[in-house]
Amino acid sequence: MAGDLSSVRVRATVPMLDFVSKTAFDVTVDLTWTGTSSLGHQSSPVKVSFQGCHVNLKNNSGFRFAKASGTVSDGTTDFTPARPGWVRLPGQVGLRLISPHWEIM
Repeated sequence: MAGDLSSVRVRATVPMLDFVSKTAFDVTVDLTWTGTSSLGHQSSPVKVSFQGCHVNLKNNSGFRFAKASGTVSDGTTDFTPARPGWVRLPGQVGLRLISPHWEIM
């Protein structure tokens, strides 16, 4: 992922399990997001106190709109979403599809 969120590429083979048929299979993910908007920023503090424990957290994140392309497939079926939805990637990168754009958060 580019540090300025101008682009993200995810390539992976993900093991899956169909709980109905109890069949295991692999899904190949090859997706690229290319930024289409300026970089936005969000910052918010959170303070939690409970039973003598005090936690201070600060969220400081960047986001931008992006176009997505690529495939999510088992080699036969293309599982690439056709409607809006949420995707969470490792490293706490959130992606929300606003067809035909993805918002990288």
